[in-house]
Amino acid sequence: MPHKYKSQLKRLAPVFYQNKAYAHWTFSMQNRATGWLTKQHHHDVHAMLLQWLVRYHQCCPVYCLMPDHAHFVFIGLNQHADQLPLVREFSREWNKLLHPIQLSKQAYDNVLREDDRTNDGFSDLIGYIRRNPVRKNLVTTWQEWPYTGTILPGYPQLDIRKDYFWENFWKGYQQQAD
Repeated sequence: MPHKYKSQLKRLAPVFYQNKAYAHWTFSMQNRATGWLTKQHHHDVHAMLLQWLVRYHQCCPVYCLMPDHAHFVFIGLNQHADQLPLVREFSREWNKLLHPIQLSKQAYDNVLREDDRTNDGFSDLIGYIRRNPVRKNLVTTWQEWPYTGTILPGYPQLDIRKDYFWENFWKGYQQQAD
């Protein structure tokens, strides 16, 4: 199927983004624009994303907003989950918040295969995302970065910085997933 933009990356077949799919999404600002990342904007993105996650039956075990891009990991909760419309709707609404800055035309995605979901593969990915601000010398430890978090609908008190986070996250995930 031809793409609207010649430079657009090819996506996998829609089935790879449905059901209990795991995917890492990276959104970049056009021209790597900065100046948009504030405490209020983080709050607004978190609140907006929560709505889309509920609508499309997803959760986000980790996200990290950076000055010129952002990382999100989405995991489907059930057979109704679908990441492609989630990303499309979220991008459209996020662009409204960012105006006049805009997201690049297409987010980059990496769908995690079964071997990528193992404890080591998944924890390596989560560590990579969380350490982004440290690699960019914005903070000394990832826990200091105020623009990272998690969203599991129905569990607003989950804190990715707590030692017991993963145990509670997976318990909550199992309760939400069917």
